[in-house]
Amino acid sequence: SSGINAEYGGRRADGFKLWFCDAVDDLDAQATLVFDRAAEMKDIVAGDERFTLLYPNSPTHICFRVTGREDIDYETAVEGLRQRGSFIEYYVDYFRLVPVNPAFTVQVLKEVLDLIHDVVMTEC
Repeated sequence: SSGINAEYGGRRADGFKLWFCDAVDDLDAQATLVFDRAAEMKDIVAGDERFTLLYPNSPTHICFRVTGREDIDYETAVEGLRQRGSFIEYYVDYFRLVPVNPAFTVQVLKEVLDLIHDVVMTEC
């Protein structure tokens, strides 16, 4: 036997990684910071009339659309953002941010939202 349980797809290694991360750095505290950061940033997006927040109950993802712009070509938008030095994900018909990096602050979020709005309104 190879020792890998096919039923679980070899996830024991993932469990070890989680245990190791917790042993090295308090995983619970880090996860709480990510959840709190995402909640705070969702409130900012929801309060910005330029955007429509989607999936408010997602614990880590901030998903949103530009209000009033259902015709966005997201590939064009993302390319415009990349040309300006910002790498943003999209999923079919909305933008998605996952603020796991502590350097992604509220101020950075506001700058990114301004950039997204500018690119969408001028290039898409």
